[in-house]
Amino acid sequence: MAPRAPITAPPARPPRYGLLAAAPTVADDDLRVLASGWGYQPEGCGLGGIEELACAGNVTSMVPGTRPSEINGDPVWIWASDECSTFGHEARDWEGRARRQLAAVESFQLALELWDGTIATAAGSTNWFFSGNVAWSDTVTSGPSAIAIAVANVEAGLASLMSGQPGMIHMTPQVLTHAAAQSVIRREGNVWVSPMGHVVVADAGYSGDGPGSDVADSTSQWIFGSPMLQIRLGPIEIIPGSLNDARNLAASMDRQVNDITVFAGRLAGVQWANHCGLVAAEVDYPIALIGGVS
Repeated sequence: MAPRAPITAPPARPPRYGLLAAAPTVADDDLRVLASGWGYQPEGCGLGGIEELACAGNVTSMVPGTRPSEINGDPVWIWASDECSTFGHEARDWEGRARRQLAAVESFQLALELWDGTIATAAGSTNWFFSGNVAWSDTVTSGPSAIAIAVANVEAGLASLMSGQPGMIHMTPQVLTHAAAQSVIRREGNVWVSPMGHVVVADAGYSGDGPGSDVADSTSQWIFGSPMLQIRLGPIEIIPGSLNDARNLAASMDRQVNDITVFAGRLAGVQWANHCGLVAAEVDYPIALIGGVS
């Protein structure tokens, strides 16, 4: 049989919806901005007040609320790779393939960490995550609830915590489908929103687990309401570098099997005003399992 002709593979693509597609993103061209972690003085959760006309402009009557504490955070390293035999692939787009793979998976990886905090737990990081300590969130349902009730209660929680400022409601793609089918949420362009205008985020990386690592199961899963998130992304690094350099080519090669591996990676982090609060709601949909319940 004649050798098959090598052709270009279908390119890996980033998700149309998800955490990175929905959240505002800041590009940090200088790795040092992220590498040491960060600290910032958050803006208020809606600090202000109202006075009678006679007190207009009177600073004595306008008593500011407690200044929020500095929020600290640490980045994570997200990577993807391309690997293939050296035989017959001299013209392979190693770097491009690694970059496209990174673009395809980075939202999933960052969302998985935001929800479950595996890296934060292992590293003892200051990063908050959704299914972390029970004290980090307020549960606004008394048990597994219909999606309309759960979203309504999350909206009430966000309204109370943030004085009406826009936030985000996070759910698994499975729950998003139910919410959309029941017209609990709507789509505006490429963004899903709740009736009160909170951005609804569904990402393949979201596990559906609840506060205190309450594992989503055959009975229920969870959704969360948070202040608006901001994503920070460092520049993409190619490791070991351009394969046009003989040293990089040698470093990327496993001579025992004649395979070349090229990595693409970047520092990334999620910033959010967790001092404002986080609300959790349990919904009465079992978590979808491959080959299991739906």
